[in-house]
Amino acid sequence: MAEQNIRQIAYKVWIADLLRNKYEARQGEWEPNYIDVNGKKISRVNIIANVVEKQDTERLSSAVIDDGSGNISARCFNENTKILRNIVVGDTILVVGKPRMNNNEMFIVVEIARKLENSLWLQARKKELEKEGKTLPEAENIEETDSKRGKIMKLVRNFDKGDGALQEEVIEKSGLSIDDSKKVIKELLEEGAIYQPKINRLKTIE
Repeated sequence: MAEQNIRQIAYKVWIADLLRNKYEARQGEWEPNYIDVNGKKISRVNIIANVVEKQDTERLSSAVIDDGSGNISARCFNENTKILRNIVVGDTILVVGKPRMNNNEMFIVVEIARKLENSLWLQARKKELEKEGKTLPEAENIEETDSKRGKIMKLVRNFDKGDGALQEEVIEKSGLSIDDSKKVIKELLEEGAIYQPKINRLKTIE
């Protein structure tokens, strides 16, 4: 019986690996739910990402995190809300938890969340995963001619002086309406073509 309670390995993966692969819900009491990623049955994950949204209620604390490949909601419930309580938008954090699916939405039930003082940890994790052969999943092909998406991508690169391009400046200089600009930025964030190193800042994936 003791073997049945052994904690599963927390695999280092991209968020996109969770979003793009099939979630398997198991029926047995001792069989953990998992996501099949390249033949590995992953039931716990270890992710480094930036916090791009945060919400707290009495019984729920949630953070939308982005590692450059995609974004996902990380959640704590009831007495465990304290795990995420002091995390804020713009933080770079290490999260250990279990992927779960509800109403076709993937999220992570957080067991451990630790704030990392330097956002360079995100680049360090990227290099670590690439060294293991886990290259950053490619975002959908983005046409960078005169398209709206191309304009936004180009502006993000041009205005990024190291800590990311200011989102308001990208919107202002795009020549698009505010609504169109925000829609394109949202799409690029969801696809993992750009990410937010901190609040109101945008960077492209190198």
